[in-house]
Amino acid sequence: MGCSSYSDEGIGFPNSLLIGSFEPHSDPSGRPSRQDLKKFWNGWWDRKLETIRGKDGWDAQLEFLEGVIKRLKDKNSTLGFEILNEPQVFRQVDFRKVGNYHDHIIKNISAITDKTLFFCFTSSSSPLGAINFPWEQAKGAGKD
Repeated sequence: MGCSSYSDEGIGFPNSLLIGSFEPHSDPSGRPSRQDLKKFWNGWWDRKLETIRGKDGWDAQLEFLEGVIKRLKDKNSTLGFEILNEPQVFRQVDFRKVGNYHDHIIKNISAITDKTLFFCFTSSSSPLGAINFPWEQAKGAGKD
C-alpha cells in the first residue's frame, strides 16, 4: 500500500482509504500537481472527501489509525503516533479546521492509548502569508 505524496499514487494517505478523492495530474517530477493538492486538501478540511464506500474521510482515517494504535500500543519499540504528516492549507480559514480535525482525532485516540501523539506543522500556501513555522503555530494555539 503506497501512501506517500512522492511514491505510488497517493497524496499522503493510504490509497485504500481515499483513492477516489483525486485524479492525479502529476507535474513533470511525478509529484501531484498544485491543482490536485489544493483540491484534495480543500476537500479534506471541508470534510467533503469520502471513501469509495461513502465513509467520511476523517472517520476513515481515524478508524485506520485506531487499528494501527491497537496493534502497536503495547510495543516498547513504539514511542508514539504521528497523526497527519505535513497537512497543507490553501485557504486562511482552514487553519481553524485543522484545529477541529486535531480535536476530533485526539478525542478518539486518547481513549485507546496513553502514548505520545505527534502533530506535524501545517504547511500553508505561500500566497497566504500565514505562519508557516511549527514553533510559531504552537505559540498561536489555544486562545480565541
